[in-house]
Amino acid sequence: MKSAALPTVFIIDDDKGMRQAIEDLVESVGLRAETFASGEEFLSRRHISGRNCLVLDVRLPQMSGLDFQRRLTETGK
Repeated sequence: MKSAALPTVFIIDDDKGMRQAIEDLVESVGLRAETFASGEEFLSRRHISGRNCLVLDVRLPQMSGLDFQRRLTETGK
C-alpha cells in the first residue's frame, strides 16, 4: 500500500510531550501521524481528504476542543 493511501491520525494537543507520545504510539502500529499544537494550526493547513482520524485535546488554551469540533463541522474540513 502506498504511504499516501494510509489513513492519517491528526493529533491536536498543546502539550508537546503528549503530542509526541501519541504520535509514537500511532506510528508504532504502522499508521501515519501529523501533530498540531492548536486547533488554529490544524485549520490553517490545506483541505484534508481521505480516511483520517482526529485525536483532540478537549482543554486547549485559545479554542477549546469542543469549540474546535464545532468550527470543524461548520467549515467542512
